[in-house]
Amino acid sequence: VVPGGGGYFEGVKAVGDFSPERVVICFPRCTVSVEGKGLSIKKYYDGDLQLSGNIHALYLQKESEDKA
Repeated sequence: VVPGGGGYFEGVKAVGDFSPERVVICFPRCTVSVEGKGLSIKKYYDGDLQLSGNIHALYLQKESEDKA
């Protein structure tokens, strides 16, 4: 998370969902849900994602290791 708003994420596999209040970022082993206000994607290139806006919360969900 970047001071003053927004955040920078490396190793991003995909963006699962996007709205100005919520962004779901998929990584190889987990998914991160970012919640806030006025969220927008400033950059998404080569596995790097930069968000702008006011981030209020981050939620981490690990991928199940039991996948068949």
